[in-house]
Amino acid sequence: PQGATRSEITFAPGEHIRRVDVWVFLQRINYLRVYTPSTSYDFGVRATGDARQNFVAPVGQQVVGFVGNCTTTALFALGVVTRPVLASDLRYGTGCATSLGNLA
Repeated sequence: PQGATRSEITFAPGEHIRRVDVWVFLQRINYLRVYTPSTSYDFGVRATGDARQNFVAPVGQQVVGFVGNCTTTALFALGVVTRPVLASDLRYGTGCATSLGNLA
């Protein structure tokens, strides 16, 4: 929204969001913390008497996006979008040499 500070997070390869905490004061989101497996990122300003709600990705899933409701000056609602963790591979050893090189 206009008047808000814009911040961006650059994730390392393989890093993902595992949890999001939202603090609410006077029916507006005033503070947000995004957790990855290795660190956390904070946005906004805490207020005395604010209340926290946390969104934890279910086992086997990761947070991949956000949906919300705002005006030009305030964020009123925020939800998270999750998906199953995508498969990955771990290579070890070396195969025989071929015309395409050594297979992993």
